[in-house]
Amino acid sequence: MKALLLNGSPRKGNTYAALSAIEEGLRTIEGMEIENIILQEKKMAPCMACDVCRGNGGNCVIGDEGNEIIEKFYEADIVVFGTPVYWWGISAQLKIFVDRMYSKGEGNLGNKNVALVVTGGDGLENIQYELIFKQFRSIARYLDWKIVFEKAFSAYATDELAGDSEKMAELTELGKSLK
Repeated sequence: MKALLLNGSPRKGNTYAALSAIEEGLRTIEGMEIENIILQEKKMAPCMACDVCRGNGGNCVIGDEGNEIIEKFYEADIVVFGTPVYWWGISAQLKIFVDRMYSKGEGNLGNKNVALVVTGGDGLENIQYELIFKQFRSIARYLDWKIVFEKAFSAYATDELAGDSEKMAELTELGKSLK
């Protein structure tokens, strides 16, 4: 099995800690191949809406690392998306990746097990988490993805989540559950 973790955070803070803990859990699964990609570190331009991909077999004409990451997405059995809350939504880095998947077309995106981890500075009762989950559910429903889990964590300081052993243990268990 292959697992792909897509970190949509521009810094190594709470989202990074969350995905690292999930990766730790995944490492306990025999035969699991894991790749953890920090999107901020990749050269990936936004979709130009040129629609050339619709006529050339789903190949995006933008010659950057986005195409490679999209291929890794399709090869993975489970994909865990991680994002901080940015202005009541997912980060720009993660949104660029989601938009670039358009190149493959709706027919090639289904039957994917996905999970979502969101970190934000406000309490979990804040509507920002609900908005992100609703957006993600809409994408998943449209693309015929199965959401295995979605989880939000409130953590404001850059290292706050990493310092919470209870939450980190919960995240590690979530990784173990992705068999």
